[in-house]
Amino acid sequence: MSQEWEDDDDELLNEWLDSNENQVDKPSTSSKSAGNNSSSGEVPTNEDTLAKQTPASFKDAFAFLKPEAEEEFKACLPKGSNKSMTSISALGSGSAVIVHQCQRGNPILEHIRNVPWQYADRDSGMAPDYIMSATSCCLFLSLRYHALKPNYIYERIQKLRKTGQYSLRILLGLVDVKDPSHAVKELAKAALVSEMTLLLAFSNEEAGTYIETFKSYKNKSAELIQKRINKDHSVRVSELLNSVKSINSTDSHTLLSNYKNLCAVANASEHDLALLPGIGGLKARRLHGIFTQPFLKNPDS
Repeated sequence: MSQEWEDDDDELLNEWLDSNENQVDKPSTSSKSAGNNSSSGEVPTNEDTLAKQTPASFKDAFAFLKPEAEEEFKACLPKGSNKSMTSISALGSGSAVIVHQCQRGNPILEHIRNVPWQYADRDSGMAPDYIMSATSCCLFLSLRYHALKPNYIYERIQKLRKTGQYSLRILLGLVDVKDPSHAVKELAKAALVSEMTLLLAFSNEEAGTYIETFKSYKNKSAELIQKRINKDHSVRVSELLNSVKSINSTDSHTLLSNYKNLCAVANASEHDLALLPGIGGLKARRLHGIFTQPFLKNPDS
């Protein structure tokens, strides 16, 4: 990764964060505590600010996960909210990725090129940042922004969870800080408790690719990413032998032609294997070692 690329990427992200700060939901701040600081003449540090914004404990941050939270949410729903929820769930059923208004100017949108995308209406009540299908959505978070606004993602997760929608909920984190280990560990816990899938992108292009890929494959079968296993037994045995270092397809054919099956090959001696054309001493020693070495490693060795 070149320094020039990092500088350009940082500049784009900073511009977006600055312009987006007034649009996203911000953690509430206490005017009383601010007054106390000013009266004492002390200037709060970044550490003090982060300490005040960060929940007292992980349990406190996710107190909304109590079983009765769903019933409380339903009781607080305004009239006509069911209709709004239905319209939101139908947003992802089209051919375009639906983008929240707070994502305007996000550099990752420039990299969503293989599928169409459009902004949601401002009064749609959309909870996630991106809706890829009727069953999948995504929350986007810059780790740099998370360091400045640690409560932001918890509020967004809570709002998304209360909708009760989407079987696949992605938490897409953009790694744009030098040491992401602490933030990633924190987000992994948040995703686990909230039944979300955490994905990390290390560039705007990678983040955009994740979103467009989920959209492109929304109606595809899981068999597309499953390994295809040949049903022909002889072909599968040949592939197994080929997995041994320096044993090629010709060697596999030679072994099966002389020993008929895998069991006979496994029981053959190193000397007999070396006599076969094209095998030789090195291949015979490796092949014989595969079948004769102990299955479990000796703890004393």
